[in-house]
Amino acid sequence: MKGQTGLETLFGVSLLIIFLVFAFSVSVSKNSESQFTKTYLEAQKVCYEIKNIINQVSSDGFGTAIQFTMPNKIDSFDYNLTVDSNNKVLTLEWNGNLFSCTLLTKDVTNGHIQKGTIIFKNIDGVVKIE
Repeated sequence: MKGQTGLETLFGVSLLIIFLVFAFSVSVSKNSESQFTKTYLEAQKVCYEIKNIINQVSSDGFGTAIQFTMPNKIDSFDYNLTVDSNNKVLTLEWNGNLFSCTLLTKDVTNGHIQKGTIIFKNIDGVVKIE
């Protein structure tokens, strides 16, 4: 009779351990999804801010200049922001992920946008990024 009680206890503890391992793995998965969503939203915010500045400088006309300070990191990740004027796309890349937003104009200088303080200027109808 005592041997059977020990076996039942061992079975109950085993089930409890299996449940805790499952609960822990679900928790880690949800935390990872939450972290990605937070970073994605931050990337989206930066992309849209730059897009809006480029579009505003373009539509306001010759001589318009707006200064903006790019964040050094997006939610602790390094990132790259590039302009593809031919396709009117601004692309932000971080940790193997991409977020793109569409520009209204092709009249913008191509290339990588540096981090730190930058100035967007409308010179002869083209948005120059310095």
